Amino acid sequence: MTEPQNQPDKFIVNFPSDKNGCGYYRTIIPYSYLSCKYNYTVTNLMEFVFDLNFIARSHTIRFQRQVTEAQKKVVFEYKKVINRVGAKTKLIYEIDDVVHEIMPSNIVAYQFYTETKKSNMIQIMRNVDTVTFSTQFLKDYYKEKFGVENSVVVPNFLPKFLWGDKGKRDKYKKGSKPRILWAGSASHVGKGGDLEFLLPLIRKTKDEFEWVFFGVIPPELTGQFEFVSWADFYSYPAALDAVNADVALAPVADNSFNYGKSDLKLLEYTALGLPGVYSSIGSGMGPYDLIDGVPCVKNNIDDWYQAIKGLVTDQTKWDAALEGGRKELSKRWLEDENNINIYHQLHN
Repeated sequence: MTEPQNQPDKFIVNFPSDKNGCGYYRTIIPYSYLSCKYNYTVTNLMEFVFDLNFIARSHTIRFQRQVTEAQKKVVFEYKKVINRVGAKTKLIYEIDDVVHEIMPSNIVAYQFYTETKKSNMIQIMRNVDTVTFSTQFLKDYYKEKFGVENSVVVPNFLPKFLWGDKGKRDKYKKGSKPRILWAGSASHVGKGGDLEFLLPLIRKTKDEFEWVFFGVIPPELTGQFEFVSWADFYSYPAALDAVNADVALAPVADNSFNYGKSDLKLLEYTALGLPGVYSSIGSGMGPYDLIDGVPCVKNNIDDWYQAIKGLVTDQTKWDAALEGGRKELSKRWLEDENNINIYHQLHN
């Protein structure tokens, strides 16, 4: 039988963490581009496969945010198979949060907040070929605290095909109450959460601003403010754009979990044509502190009120804040050659 022609240069297997934002942004969509741009065959699996030929013929097997004992055993078993058959398969571990530093009050903390799961994650990191992090803080953190040396930073990028046709605004509305948007999941609310310090300001200004909560609303505010239910990943940009907000907010609490956060929310808001107000936390260690031109304020309600008020009453400030975000976004479209090639380089 004649050997088939045009065999793929590389066969890559991904195990995405989920089919939500993290899975799509950092695995599913980037690797769809790689499979189109290069001669790759990419397979995304939600369940582990234990077939020797499948494992051995893979150029790369990439695990995203696995932390359980069972998941650790799978990674180690894959490594045993690769070593036993002498395959050149490369193992990559991908993570975009300090998941074991998540606040105990966080609704998803139970999934990660144990010493066993932290230990599992560190053992995986030390036994793969490469670890990919979303921020420099994460890379430095795991190197300094746990000796993880074999790592690279792969920033979060925004896919232009989803976000590039949004953001047609060129001014804030006049003659009505400004619409102030907060978007996020249930992991941001609760005691010690990112929104907690803003609750008094939200209540105090309900006659001055139209507050809109997208995705989740703090239970204590339910029924008092506009709420828009969460949308699936591919509907999310259009649903968020349809809120027709004037200013968007991204408060984050001052804790080590948030130090590792990326500026993804800034990219999303900016793509919608929305200037935002962002938290300045941890002496320059937060996700927004080092971005020029973006309103970044400390977590007290007076500073936040002044920042919001400034944006909705002064067109010059509104324009400048949006321009600060656009300067950053212009470098962060996934489809840009330099950005998609960061993923490509992982497999060379």
